[in-house]
Amino acid sequence: VTAEAENGITLLKLLKEQTFDILIVDIEMPGLSGLEALQLALDDLGNTKIILYTAYSQFDYAQVAVRCHAYDYVLKPARREKMITLIEKCIRDLENERSHSMNSQQLKDVIKKIRPMLSEEIMAYLCEGVGDREKVLMYLQTLGIMEEGGCIVTFAVQTAPQDAGQP
Repeated sequence: VTAEAENGITLLKLLKEQTFDILIVDIEMPGLSGLEALQLALDDLGNTKIILYTAYSQFDYAQVAVRCHAYDYVLKPARREKMITLIEKCIRDLENERSHSMNSQQLKDVIKKIRPMLSEEIMAYLCEGVGDREKVLMYLQTLGIMEEGGCIVTFAVQTAPQDAGQP
């Protein structure tokens, strides 16, 4: 537990100031409901897993919970084992999301590093006819440079030698 809020206003303040991995929020809180605080802070929640823990099983609450991207909706009283299992599931999902995000970033970094080499091979093929046509077409499509039906035009500019007497 990294923070506690006795009322919805304190919860909203915490949500605006800090980042949380998992929130367990009661719907009915003094001042401002837990759902109202979540709605007001929705843009700040990112990938936070929200567990609504409440005595209310009203459909309206469940609808708002879905709009707030609630991970789960648990009715009081919940057994300790159920809450532990749910929190463990949140942790696993967070770890998977972070791993996937890290893998995506690593792939982007690799593409960024090899793009100049691919570009050089592509230009050698286009300008000088050197290289494997199928491989170059695959590179172009992979890099999003050419879609079906697209074309690339290349040309070489040669300059004429200047006479010593002319500017």
